[in-house]
Amino acid sequence: MPGSLIRRFIQAATSDGLQRRSLTLTAIVGTLLNLINQGDSLLSGHTPNLFKLALTYAVPYCVATIAGATALMRRR
Repeated sequence: MPGSLIRRFIQAATSDGLQRRSLTLTAIVGTLLNLINQGDSLLSGHTPNLFKLALTYAVPYCVATIAGATALMRRR
């Protein structure tokens, strides 16, 4: 049963243009969050914390993908 659920989730997460929508949302939300969290560092010319920068894009992508895949699974 758990393997079947995982397979269904992966199918949903990789279908119906979900990745493209997640990436679009990530570009917008991640950029805004990076400006809020590290804007002073970016505007002053200092190198931002690259680990935090990457996480700030990864988290919205994961949230959007999980939410979208879950919604698709419920519809099916």
